[in-house]
Amino acid sequence: MKQMLDLFGMLLIGDGLLSVLHPRRHCLLWEVGPGPCRKVVDEFVEHPSAARVAGAVELLLGVWLAFGQEDRKAVMERLGI
Repeated sequence: MKQMLDLFGMLLIGDGLLSVLHPRRHCLLWEVGPGPCRKVVDEFVEHPSAARVAGAVELLLGVWLAFGQEDRKAVMERLGI
């Protein structure tokens, strides 16, 4: 399970970082699939600031998942959460 969380965390970190650095270009890569999915992607393409915020949240979630349970507790305590 730990390895799966690490892998998922790495994927989120990479995807989130690309969304923060190049939101429009990165979102256009995901313009595939059913119509509702493409509509969401189109909104992010039109609003790169929203894509950057979503990417930052994704990046933080990926880092949080990559930490082990004990490390998560320590990070949460440091952040006052």
